[in-house]
Amino acid sequence: MELPLNAIERHVTANDWVTALILIAFTMLGIANYSYPNKFYDFVTIYVSKKYFSAYNKSTEIIDKFSLIVSIAVSLINALGIYIILYHFNITLNSNTASFTYFLQLYIILITLIGIKYVTERIISNLFEIDQTLNKYLFYKISVKNFISIAFFPIIIVLLYIFPPSNNMLIGLIIAVFSIHLTSLFSYYYKHRKIVYTYWFYFILYLCTLEIAPYFILYKVIILR
Repeated sequence: MELPLNAIERHVTANDWVTALILIAFTMLGIANYSYPNKFYDFVTIYVSKKYFSAYNKSTEIIDKFSLIVSIAVSLINALGIYIILYHFNITLNSNTASFTYFLQLYIILITLIGIKYVTERIISNLFEIDQTLNKYLFYKISVKNFISIAFFPIIIVLLYIFPPSNNMLIGLIIAVFSIHLTSLFSYYYKHRKIVYTYWFYFILYLCTLEIAPYFILYKVIILR
């Protein structure tokens, strides 16, 4: 008895570039841990101990060498996370682009938006002569954002290689990330509520222009393009 030997087309998606980006992110975190072991430990325990903020918040540099190394890793992690979400929901910047090209477009948009936002914040701090106050806030906000991204990094790896995500799972992760981020920010606002109450108009203006607007712009650029 002869068995039918019909050819079956097999679709294979090359994800070597994803693995390379993950290794780069791990390498950056490894360099940060090796070069600044005490600071890295204090950083990854910011939700357990406030030593990181009290010990390193006095620095005049918002982006020092340690923060720069961590930020490189975090930028890759965030871009991969956004890539997974958009790819899962079949949202593309251009339907004809390859996966890596698509990711590269997302990465460029993300770091450009972050760069513009950071420069704008620095200009505002100099313009209103609130460098010291804003430096502390930016240090706290950047540190929390970086920690949250690194904390969710293992989940991103699992979703890429082990457990394909469902719609509800991704929506739940998005809600969890934003909830943790917002809770951390409002905790800082409450702790410094005297300053917020005193300059409430500028505070609301800042939230609208530099905290809410960038996410809306990112949504418009990616989703409604």
